[in-house]
Amino acid sequence: MVQNRILVAAPSNIVADLITKLIIASKALTTGEFIRIVRQSLIKEELIPPELMTHCATLDICAKETAEDTMLITKSCLKLRCQREILGAHRLIIGTCATLGNPMPMSFPGGHFTHLFMDETGQSTEPKTLMPAALLSKDRGRVILAGDPHQLQPVVHSSYGRACGFGTSMLERLLNTRTIGPCPRSWPHVVSCSMAMN
Repeated sequence: MVQNRILVAAPSNIVADLITKLIIASKALTTGEFIRIVRQSLIKEELIPPELMTHCATLDICAKETAEDTMLITKSCLKLRCQREILGAHRLIIGTCATLGNPMPMSFPGGHFTHLFMDETGQSTEPKTLMPAALLSKDRGRVILAGDPHQLQPVVHSSYGRACGFGTSMLERLLNTRTIGPCPRSWPHVVSCSMAMN
C-alpha cells in the first residue's frame, strides 16, 4: 500500500502557523510525522511562536558536498539545515507557498508527494499556488484548493503583473472556467458553518 505524503501550503506564515497549531491540538499526528518548514529570516526576527519550535525546520538546499551535511538542532529543538532524507520521512509538511517551493532543488524521488492542500488560495497569486504543486507526483498527485476568491485578493505590486492577470487568484480563475464552473458545495455543513460566521 502506498503511503500518502502531503504538502499543506498557505500564502502567509500566520496561516501556516495556525494550521500547525491545529494539527498539534488535534493530536492526529505525532511530532515525527509532520514538520513546519520556515525561512531563516523568521528565526533571525524571532517570529516563530515558541510552542511551534519543536515542530519547525529550515531547509538545506545546497548541492551535495558543497556545504556541511549535518543537520543542527538548537536548544529550542528547532532543526536547521534539514536534508531531503529527513524532510522526506515526514508524512505531512506545512509551509508557505514560497517556502514549499524551495525543496524543488532537493530532487525528491518521482511520486514522493501525493497531495497538496492549500488554504486561503483566494489570496495567493497563480505562480505562488503552482510552486508547491510542482512537487507533486505526476501520476497520483491531487490538489485541494480552499478559500474564498471574493474575500482577500492576491497582492500584486507591479502594474505589469496586474495587467497580465496576476491580480486574479488561480482559485478564482479555475472557478470561472467552463470546464469546472461554479462548484456547489458538497458538504452543506461547511456552508452553514461559514454563513454563521459572517
